[in-house]
Amino acid sequence: MTFLIAMLASCTYDPTVGTLPDNVGAAFAPCQESEIKFLATKHNFQTAFEPCGNNNFTAFAWSPDGSQLYFQLGQTGYVMDAVAENRATTTVPTPSPIGAASWLSSTRIALPVGPGPEDQEGPNRIAVFDLAQKSVFYRDTSFALVPDVLRSAQPDHALVVGQSADGAPKTLVRMDLADGSTEKAFDWLEDGFDTLTITPQADSLVVGRDNTVTHYLLDGTVKGTYTPALRGTVHPDGRWLALEHEGDEISIFYQRAWDDMSDAQRRREAQRAERLAETLPDSYPTTVRPPTLSFVDLNDGARWMLTSVHGEQFQWYEASPYYASFIFWGFEGKQFKRNVLLGQMGNRLRATEIGRKFMGVVPMNEIAEARSPEAKEKEAEAVEPEAPTAVVQ
Repeated sequence: MTFLIAMLASCTYDPTVGTLPDNVGAAFAPCQESEIKFLATKHNFQTAFEPCGNNNFTAFAWSPDGSQLYFQLGQTGYVMDAVAENRATTTVPTPSPIGAASWLSSTRIALPVGPGPEDQEGPNRIAVFDLAQKSVFYRDTSFALVPDVLRSAQPDHALVVGQSADGAPKTLVRMDLADGSTEKAFDWLEDGFDTLTITPQADSLVVGRDNTVTHYLLDGTVKGTYTPALRGTVHPDGRWLALEHEGDEISIFYQRAWDDMSDAQRRREAQRAERLAETLPDSYPTTVRPPTLSFVDLNDGARWMLTSVHGEQFQWYEASPYYASFIFWGFEGKQFKRNVLLGQMGNRLRATEIGRKFMGVVPMNEIAEARSPEAKEKEAEAVEPEAPTAVVQ
């Protein structure tokens, strides 16, 4: 750290560009709560936690009724009563989570944890915490790593994503929580996936491998493949598929919300950022690819990308139709403090269905382009109008 500060202080640059410390300071300016609240309202989202808090979450999950929010902060899991006026928070009374959790019902949550304190060399376990009864029980697993637990269509079961060792292919098993016995969840599903989500209500399983997502029915029928995509989640009604992928590179020194400045000012600032990047060592990171969300209409395959908001670990918020939640990265290409964001997606998706423009929603494939207003205008201009037909009296 001392070396980096000395390097920043010793370098000089074109005075029209500003010093590296000046530009780094501008790029990572103090958090402005008012700006985050303004942009959240502008794009119809709300933050689950204070906008400028130290929200270094590694995982989160909403209960099916939307009343409880599980989140992992550091080495501890917590449950927040999201509908209580004081947002009371309960510490999940288990050892440190070793993977992501899922709600099995509106009061029971399952999470992977390590061995018990009485046997540090023992197996990893699945802990089931009952919030109403304030009780926990455990079931052993044979996996060395347990990155995720998913809700099963059967309330007394859980789906467990496990690995036999670091670097081993991931596999999916179904665990009977009554006795801890397991079996392969789907005979047709090949091991070695990167991401996996299941939506039993829509008979859907979505698997990510090597920047490609495949949408399956639960019997193994392939419904579609999508690239680029790291992870996907089907809406419970089966109409829309949310996809996560890396966005285009943007400068870490030049991140401005859309309405921050005029076009001329924006061009000057972008040029300054480019000149700054040219002066840095090749090993110094100058760009970032924000986590980006897009949506596929499963009726016809039209794919649309969100440019107004960025995030990851997307999940549909079951308590209210077409609401969604995710780990927040930023608005309009500008990074802010990490948070959990909750917002209404229905208006955006309905606009795409009828080819209407919606701020921050852009077509991402030819099918979506064909539905866009610009494409419809071009199509209308290319067609010679027919002579009016006489009206029969």
